[in-house]
Amino acid sequence: YRVTRLDHASLRIVNTWSGIRAEALVRIDGNDPVETWTLRLRNLTPRMRMLKLTSYREFALNAGDAYMRHPDFNNIHIGTWFVPALNAVVARNRLLKDGARDAHKRKISPEVAFHAVGETPGSSILLTGYEDSRQFFIGRGTLRSPEGLEKISRGLSDDGLLYSFDPAASLRLHIGFQPGQELELV
Repeated sequence: YRVTRLDHASLRIVNTWSGIRAEALVRIDGNDPVETWTLRLRNLTPRMRMLKLTSYREFALNAGDAYMRHPDFNNIHIGTWFVPALNAVVARNRLLKDGARDAHKRKISPEVAFHAVGETPGSSILLTGYEDSRQFFIGRGTLRSPEGLEKISRGLSDDGLLYSFDPAASLRLHIGFQPGQELELV
């Protein structure tokens, strides 16, 4: 594979494997704290291809030094939920940290993050499941070979608030494309 830094806030990753060319453009927004991945997949073979694509993101929703000192403490305060209409796992830091002595006057921390995928209307890209627990996704495996790839992911109708105590976000997609077809995901 090849990684090319395009400027101070973006890079391109390109790889071809087993007749599929993948190009990822990763950008950090200059104004908002948003990282965007645009993935282009091209079928270079003369036959229809079906792929399963799984994304993965861990959440650290606190000041960097606070998270590094006590990652487990910070993780237990993050609630996650799946929003089907947005194809997104949303995470919110629910730690009370404004410093007020009276518990009734304390406010929930403002940090919120999301991990989402945009489906192209009319394409053969289908979101089939998600996971919001790092422990369930990785299991006894590693990030290189997580057990979650072999498990059935949570269904799209399972959209309640969850405190996994080790939050993450993973979205599972099924993709089908014709010979020579190129698809784009954001």
